[in-house]
Amino acid sequence: MVLARQGKEVEAAAVLEQSIALDPAYPEAHLTLSKVYMKQGKAEEGQRQIEMFKRLDPHFDTIRDQRLRLKDHADDAVARYNLGVIYAKLGFAEMAAQEYKASLKINPAQIQAWQNLGTAYMRLQRVDDAITAYRQALTLDEGYALAWFNLGNAYLMKDYPMQARSAYERALAIKENYIDAINGLGNAKLREGHAREAIDDFKAVLRADSTYVGTHYSLAVAYREIGDSLAAQQQMRLFARKQKERTR
Repeated sequence: MVLARQGKEVEAAAVLEQSIALDPAYPEAHLTLSKVYMKQGKAEEGQRQIEMFKRLDPHFDTIRDQRLRLKDHADDAVARYNLGVIYAKLGFAEMAAQEYKASLKINPAQIQAWQNLGTAYMRLQRVDDAITAYRQALTLDEGYALAWFNLGNAYLMKDYPMQARSAYERALAIKENYIDAINGLGNAKLREGHAREAIDDFKAVLRADSTYVGTHYSLAVAYREIGDSLAAQQQMRLFARKQKERTR
């Protein structure tokens, strides 16, 4: 960058930061900014930009291809959807949501796009919008187990355990032994005050997959609710141990 070569690192950093704010998916901007930060002695910030470059670079050819498709055909719903998927994978939830919305404006019959839009909204803490998107996906396909599961999660986040329980049960009616949904169902029952029923669900989850570390914590809470402090302590110890093992 010209400003950086002229020794104007402060000005160069400001221009690059503004460029990234407008288009965070352009890898070269992150790489150049990392070099500017390093020259300024900002090693930590520079390393963060290098890591972002490494994340973005493998995807940029695909991003560029989809953008070129849209340059020629602005009403290409598939290109919009594909960009949404890539942006979501990269953690750009707002950009992903914008692309899914644009894709759905062109073709509102895309079930997966509604589901993905809901997930993007959840990441943005826009839970009401997520519920609307998941329900739209289910209007198009009532047999979509993942959308029922995610709808349950959204209701639970809104502290609507009864609606969450119903959504998880619908997911399980479609996909038997859906472990994520069984775990969610246990959390909904616990929130409703049905701790003993929740314990059965949490045990079923751990029998199926012992790597569900958070379920030990949920079990501890449930045992505490029914007054079994010994079992609660045991589950908390298991939770702490497995969490420690996971972070090694």
